[in-house]
Amino acid sequence: MGVFERHIPDYVDYREAPPRWEFNTTEDLCNLPPMLKAKENPKFSHFAISGNDILKICDDGFYWWVVGSVDDAAGLELPAWDGGKYRAELEDGTIAVLTRKEVVSSCGGVLTLKDGSTARCIR
Repeated sequence: MGVFERHIPDYVDYREAPPRWEFNTTEDLCNLPPMLKAKENPKFSHFAISGNDILKICDDGFYWWVVGSVDDAAGLELPAWDGGKYRAELEDGTIAVLTRKEVVSSCGGVLTLKDGSTARCIR
């Protein structure tokens, strides 16, 4: 049996421990209340896993959010998160789709690329 804990960002003063649910299978996990809520996004694609974090993937991988974490990810039948992708305008004005393999950081709509250049993230 596994335990899922809903992700609540640090800036939220929840005053209580995050909600936790027990589950036995990947199907059970995907039917927990926060997971069902995550599926309501019209651009929802799938869930993925990164370490013990469960992410909801939307808009063909251009948007992702941590929904929660599990105490033990072994045996879960979820795809590994590929790092997402970005729609970007490069310094020369070219519009491109970049993957996490090409992006070092993302802050305030500016992407820093591995070659040291920057790009503007297009939403």
